Amino acid sequence: MIMLGGTFEITPGEIGKLFFPGYLQVLRDGDIEGFVTGQETRGRLDPATRMAFKSNDPLALAAYYEAAETVQNVELAELAQIRVPTLLLIGTRDQPRFDQNKIMAHTLPNARMVALPGRTHGSTLFPIEPVVQAIESFWNGRRR
Repeated sequence: MIMLGGTFEITPGEIGKLFFPGYLQVLRDGDIEGFVTGQETRGRLDPATRMAFKSNDPLALAAYYEAAETVQNVELAELAQIRVPTLLLIGTRDQPRFDQNKIMAHTLPNARMVALPGRTHGSTLFPIEPVVQAIESFWNGRRR
């Protein structure tokens, strides 16, 4: 499993703080361009992240984010039972997920965390080279 900016614990309202107030309604309205533009009110998205969001179905994203804020979080005891080799890629400025990834790296038995210095949630993918290198290293280590 490879997670980029993921977490085991989302608090109510956290995604709205991450994107922008009203993001969910914009997605429900089917306005993917409005969703991307809304995020850029807090700083420009890198081209890869912008393209990734624009390639999505806004109603599917709305359903996903709504579920993420309302579905039960994963308990640490449950995390400890996940034996799948896991790579956690996380920006050092992506809070609270950075601290949550430290917990996951210690709790998941086969996890490795790679910190992406200075990156926020929105800049996780850019520049892409360190991300690709970390994934290749992880993948090559699994193939032995």
